[in-house]
Amino acid sequence: MFMLRRTSIRIVLICVSFFSATFHVSAQSQFRNIFVLHSSEPSYEWTKAIQKSIYMTSSDASQPIKLSIEYMGSKRITGDRYESVFSEYLKEKYQGFSFDGIIVTNDEALRFLKKLDMPNLRNRPTVAGGISDLQASLKDVTPKSHIYYAEDFIVENILLIRTLKPEMKRLYYLTDNSVTSSLLREEVSHFLDQLSDIEIVDIENESLEVTEEILSKSSPNDAILLTHFNTEVENNTFYQYSDTAARLSAVSKAPVFVPWEFLIQGNVLGGYVSSSSKLGRDLVKQLGKMVENPFTIQTVEQEFVNAVFQYSALVKHDVSESDLPVGSKILNRPVSFLEKHSLPLLIVGLVLAAILLMSFLFFNYIRHRNTKLLHNQEFTSLELKMNKVLVRFISILGESIENRSGESGNHVRRVAKISARLARDCGMSMDDCTIIELASPMHDVGKVAIPDSVLCKNGNLSPDERVVVERHSELGYQLLNDPDAELMSVAANIALDHHEHWDGSGYPAGKSGKAINVFARIVAIADVFDALKSTKSYRSAWTDEEVKLYFIKQKGKKFEPRLVDVFLTNFDTLTSIRESYPD
Repeated sequence: MFMLRRTSIRIVLICVSFFSATFHVSAQSQFRNIFVLHSSEPSYEWTKAIQKSIYMTSSDASQPIKLSIEYMGSKRITGDRYESVFSEYLKEKYQGFSFDGIIVTNDEALRFLKKLDMPNLRNRPTVAGGISDLQASLKDVTPKSHIYYAEDFIVENILLIRTLKPEMKRLYYLTDNSVTSSLLREEVSHFLDQLSDIEIVDIENESLEVTEEILSKSSPNDAILLTHFNTEVENNTFYQYSDTAARLSAVSKAPVFVPWEFLIQGNVLGGYVSSSSKLGRDLVKQLGKMVENPFTIQTVEQEFVNAVFQYSALVKHDVSESDLPVGSKILNRPVSFLEKHSLPLLIVGLVLAAILLMSFLFFNYIRHRNTKLLHNQEFTSLELKMNKVLVRFISILGESIENRSGESGNHVRRVAKISARLARDCGMSMDDCTIIELASPMHDVGKVAIPDSVLCKNGNLSPDERVVVERHSELGYQLLNDPDAELMSVAANIALDHHEHWDGSGYPAGKSGKAINVFARIVAIADVFDALKSTKSYRSAWTDEEVKLYFIKQKGKKFEPRLVDVFLTNFDTLTSIRESYPD
């Protein structure tokens, strides 16, 4: 019985092992297993960017890809003992594991791979990128290999510097003691020796503090070429590339040029640059062509521009964009007002175009009918109807603007009616009273270009936000002003001046007294009167006595004294008009 039970258990274990092995093989076959070896740790920008690109590109492959990623950390530690320990770690970790292809980045990783004694990493399709050693080869590792040699653009950037700064007498060349820097120095040393008319200040493996001190004494007529410069091995200090670029460009009086896009930080000017993101994509695409069962990348590759510059640095160092290489890419260019507010301005433009078209058709129709129906009652009736349509159209526009800023729709109607009556009480002609009634609903049209985050903000505005809001007066004037159309001209001046104060303390221009448009002076009183008598989310409506006291205090300050007297004399009549258009 015991033997039978033990035999049964053995059969079960054999079955489990068989199915587990089958599942393992099946699971592996679902993926293309790619081994990725980086020389530096992932905290370095170049390595971080290239690995991110490898991952993103692999995600877009026509077949699923599983990445096994390792980082040597050669920026911090090197030597035979370390490489021996790292080799044993890889052998133990990937023992019996099969790879479809290999990706290596930078010279240290390529050299290490060539010495690595792991059968499952031999004779596999292999691609390498960012290799500065032009003699490097993978032929003794695999029959299928491809190397992307580093495009460091050192010579190209020196020629660019001479074009942009023909009077340059001194070039600071910054490197550290990394393997890549040594290879770069060997590559360009012959070219640098030929620049007999330029003093080459070779800053090699200095501390960041010492280098900052040196560059702080540079001249605007000098130039800086920043390459690999982030390690202080003696001090066991390893800076982020972005930190060195930002700190050095901050103290340098001379423009800083760089050969890699990730170094464009702080006030670095830029230059001809290579992109680690593009290299990562190229590595995966090339490996896809070389593996036994090829795969493709399904997304469309974006065009890469080699000449990249930073807008703020161009301004700082007075470099004209017209002098840059054709097709250069400018980073962090400020967004213009028109670009930022293109949609609301387009809407306003269409609305104003509709108003102008309607006005044009209306006045042309009136002119045409006037010759035929002069003194005709039918003409008079038609004119009144068209006026009502135009008034209603303008009121709707004003209501939509006020609703957006949190005011009620009837606010613009009340302001229009109160303004017309106040103008009449001041002795203005009937034509002027009609014009102010038609034009006043558009006094806040400039608010259409103010962002909702500012216009509809709950609570107090910051000083910067208040500046943005106060621009609505000038924006309204720019949108409405048409010297050839009396109605639009009056509306534009009301929009511009309705926040000016009699004593000159208002905005946008600080006008005072009769320099303020008379229509705007009247609308300002009507606007404030209606606002004070309206209930807000943060306060109740003011009483009649509170409103009267406020206008008495502001007489000669915010408002024209004569208009305040007329307003207070006719307060009850104006209040009745206001109450005829409740919210």
